[in-house]
Order: sequence, then structure tokens, then C-alpha cells
Amino acid sequence: MKRFKTTILLCAAILLSGIATHSALADDSLQGVLEETRQPGRARPSSSGSGHHHRGGHHHHHDDEDGFFAHVFADIFGPPILFTITSPWWGPAAAIGDEYEDEADFLTYPYEFDRPGLLVIESAPPSDFDSWSMRVSTEYSTNFSDLHRIGERIQLDTSSRFGFDAEFSEWFEETSLGTENLLTGDANLVFRFAQSENMEWHTGLGMNWLDSPDQGEVGFNFTYGVRYFPTQPVILETTIDWGRLGDTSLFHLHSSAGVNYRNFEVFTGYDYMRIGHQDFHGPLIGGRLWF
Repeated sequence: MKRFKTTILLCAAILLSGIATHSALADDSLQGVLEETRQPGRARPSSSGSGHHHRGGHHHHHDDEDGFFAHVFADIFGPPILFTITSPWWGPAAAIGDEYEDEADFLTYPYEFDRPGLLVIESAPPSDFDSWSMRVSTEYSTNFSDLHRIGERIQLDTSSRFGFDAEFSEWFEETSLGTENLLTGDANLVFRFAQSENMEWHTGLGMNWLDSPDQGEVGFNFTYGVRYFPTQPVILETTIDWGRLGDTSLFHLHSSAGVNYRNFEVFTGYDYMRIGHQDFHGPLIGGRLWF
């Protein structure tokens, strides 16, 4: 009962935080997204004529000095900078002790057989466990004003650590001219770069897309996320998508807290998407099936 109360309080806190900030959505619109994504890309400045050509050899000494200091800077600061930049990938693996030695099999659903999560990581896992796991979810989010979203998502994981993650959202906005519709989504090839029996980290590359009656756009996508099983029956998940859509930028943050009973999970959370200068965010509620 204590775990159940803690879960309810956690889900309620996420939901209330979304309600408290929903008013910021009012200044942005689906039409604004279409206008930004259809803008032509800015031409890059031509390199010809942009610099000054210097004749003579009196600059060689300065060039040698610049090259020397650049080399010293790279030797001294290069490794720490590279170490910091790559830490989101090697850091989680090191923190949870993932040394890529054992393959992972999957339970049919989280906490099956009173295990601590979804993965079974053993040198010789029992044959009745699965080599793949799939989740299908649907959700609804709103800004409690004139914007609503219905979303679907499918996620596939395998023992090879490679998987697939795709989502689809249909947006509805009430305007003075009626209801406007917009479709957005992404599809990614993902890799589980850090794993333990109660935690999974994913990253991957793919594409974003947008579709409306008058316009269609595609673009590059990078995804990064974590799924955590702190205690039965709680499931926490956060995913970040970052890339391009047409000629503008896209950033998407999706975070949820749920509880499951066998193959079914109900969750609540918060969804934030920024396309160009248009912000859409609000609380969400949904359900998920585990296979």
C-alpha cells in the first residue's frame, strides 16, 4: 500500500506540473508551425571573396605560432572535452556496471515473476524468456484551451540491443475558422547502449515528418532516452528527440510515470515540443500494452 500511495503521488505531481504551465501554449499555433517549416533555408555565404588574400611570406611566422598553440590546446584540452561530450553514452553504462559481456533476454511484461524490471541478464538465461520485447501505447494531451493531441507509439527491443522506435501524433486546434489538423511523427533505429535488470538507456538516429492538407516536410532526428523500473509496479520513462523538420529545428521532450498490472500500463506525464519558435506542451494521460 505504501508503494501504491507513493506512485499515485508521483503521477499526480507530474500531472499538476503540466497543468500549472499550460497557459504558455496560447501564443503558439499549428499555422505558425506550417509557416516556419515552409520557409526556404538560408543560403550559406560564399567562401569566394569573403576573405582577404595576403601575398608575401611575412605571415608564415604567425601561422607557425598559431599552429603550435592550436596543437598544444588540442593536446591539453582535447581529451577532457571529448570525455565530457561523450559522457551521456559511456556514463550510464559505467554507472550501472554494463560491460557488454552478457546478452539480455526479456520478460513478457515488467516485474514478471517478481523480477526487478524487464530485462533478464544472465550468462545463460532460461530458454522460456523472450529475445525481443514490444510496447504499443496511445495517449491524449491538451493545453486545456484550444489545442489537443492524440499520440501513438511503438517500441521494439531485441537481445542484440538494436531496436525500433516510432511515434505518431495528430494535433487538433480550434480557431475562428474552424478546426485545424496537423500530423507529426518520427521513426528511429535505436541502440540500447546501457542496460541493467531495472534500467535501460537508448539512443538512435532517424527521421522526423510533418503532414497537413497543404504541406509535407521531413527532416533528421536524433533520439536519446531512459526507462527505469524503480519498484513494482512503477515505470518511469523519458525520451528526448532533437533534429530538423523542413528548414527549421525540432525539440521534443516526453516524460511519463506509470503503473502496470501484468501486460497493461496506465501512465501520466508531460509532453513538450518546440518546432522553430512554436511551443506546444501540456500534461498527458495514456495506456500501454507490453508484449
